[in-house]
Amino acid sequence: MTGAAIRDPAAWGLDFAFVAVFLALLTSLATARRRSVLLPWLLAAGAALAADRLLPGNWYVLIGTLVGSVPAIVSRPHE
Repeated sequence: MTGAAIRDPAAWGLDFAFVAVFLALLTSLATARRRSVLLPWLLAAGAALAADRLLPGNWYVLIGTLVGSVPAIVSRPHE
């Protein structure tokens, strides 16, 4: 809904803003030395790349997000 309001992201400079946010996330990942931080990123990237190759459309975004969230769900302490 909001995304449709911006017809040309490049005209507003938002195309670079998306890249900058992604690079900031990658930088924080590179400085993290814990395995628990790397695992969700690697799983999400692998699932998204596989889904991009195998499925039509933008399903890779949803699948990468869901698969990347699995380690957090699994490692969550049970109440």
